[in-house]
Formats: sequence, C-alpha cells, structure tokens
Amino acid sequence: MIVAGLATALALAFSACGQTPLASIPGVAPAPDPSTAIAAVESAGLRVEIPSVPGIRHADRGVNGYSVLRQSPSADTRVPRGSVVLLTLSLSVNGGPGGLGGAARATVPRLTGLDPNHALRAAADAGLYVTILPLRVPTDHLVIARQSIPAGRTVPHGMTVVLALSVS
Repeated sequence: MIVAGLATALALAFSACGQTPLASIPGVAPAPDPSTAIAAVESAGLRVEIPSVPGIRHADRGVNGYSVLRQSPSADTRVPRGSVVLLTLSLSVNGGPGGLGGAARATVPRLTGLDPNHALRAAADAGLYVTILPLRVPTDHLVIARQSIPAGRTVPHGMTVVLALSVS
C-alpha cells in the first residue's frame, strides 16, 4: 500500500513536469474474475502485481475460485503509464450445493495453461476435487503451470488434483 501511495505521489510530480504520459487506473475491485481485472489494468497501459495468492483445499463445484477483493491505487487515480496496480485476491464461494460432476471414473482434463477459476470448474465437472497451492511470491498473472495428475489419465471419481500456479 505504501508503494502504491508513493507511485501516486511520483505520478503527480512527473505529470507536473509533463515528461510522462499518464493513465487512469480502471476500477477492477471488487470483481468476480481476476483474469478480466488483469486484462482491464493491462489494456490501460499499466502493470499488475498480485502480492500473494491464497491456497484452495479440496474444492468442488461450491467454490468459484478467486475474486478481486481490493486494488491499490484506487480507481480513477492518474499514474504514469507502466505503473503497478496491486490486486488483492480472496476465495470466492457460490453457496450452492457443491459436489462433483462426472461418472464413477474421471478422465483428468488438461488444466495447465488455464486460469485457476476455469481449471477449478473443469476439474470439478470431470469429477475431481481441486487443491491449488498457495503462492507467496508476487506474480502478475494467474495461470496453472503444473497439475499433479497428467491430462488424459482415468482415475476414480473424487480424487484430488493438485494445481500449482506459475510465477512471473
């Protein structure tokens, strides 16, 4: 938060000199989909940093994945293009019945390369529980880098696939 405040102060100082083009920070929090928030920030000519990503344990269809809880600096703040917008994520649950889709045996879908929310839905629909390992280092994107059970393998319904996020 202090870094974001310092960035805003520097933006105002640079803009007074007319040396750096400014961008207006889009309002992306709260939001149900981090991928959409990241795309909006990047399309404004800004960079995203997610300081950490909470883990998800043994999730089924009752868990949506992640949502954007907060952003810093706030919406409509003017900063130099290329500045960083911090996004704070939280776990999003839907309050529905949860459960798993699929039959007695599940074919593991390819989850690498997906954003975590889509990976979670695809795995639960196939009949798998999902654990996403926490990410305690900053990142600028949310993409599944590894999955514990290879895509295409047939496993018993209700197994847990562990997913790891990529780091930037």
